[in-house]
Amino acid sequence: MEKVVYHIQALGPADLRWWRFRRTARVMADLNALAAVVSSTPRMLTAKRVRQQLKLGPLTIFVAVEAAGGRLIGMASHVVSVQLLEGKAWLEDVAVLKEYLGAGIGKMLTIAVALYARQLGINKLDLTSKEERDAAHLLYEGLGWETRQSWLARLNPAAFDRAMARRDPRKYRLTRIALPKH
Repeated sequence: MEKVVYHIQALGPADLRWWRFRRTARVMADLNALAAVVSSTPRMLTAKRVRQQLKLGPLTIFVAVEAAGGRLIGMASHVVSVQLLEGKAWLEDVAVLKEYLGAGIGKMLTIAVALYARQLGINKLDLTSKEERDAAHLLYEGLGWETRQSWLARLNPAAFDRAMARRDPRKYRLTRIALPKH
């Protein structure tokens, strides 16, 4: 592969102006192409949705921008999880367009997110990765990530609704949740 010239740019809530001026069809097409790399069922991204996600925070999107033409060729997300005892962050959505794989873009995005977390004083940076992404796992391990045993789960809204239907609704209110006494 010939050398690719690009730069990494971090975009957070303070950079909403960047999105306003660059919400061209090409930028959104680039972001959607990158989203398809990390999700088998990606939700169609729009400029409005990206701005909303950035406003919600605490999200920072790192993009690799090709010098020739300004195409977005890679991305990664840095999501801060503010907790009572400590802060931690997640590296999410690391994606590089297929034709740029092997050019070191994923590595640079990963390093940028790790350095950004440190700059914020966050020492716990976690990530999840699909089991079949062997090349990505080698990259992460080479940068110091260690696998951990953990129980990772995602709430299924329909299952939650079924579970809640079996409970006494008087114990739970929308304005304030009254937890049952044990």
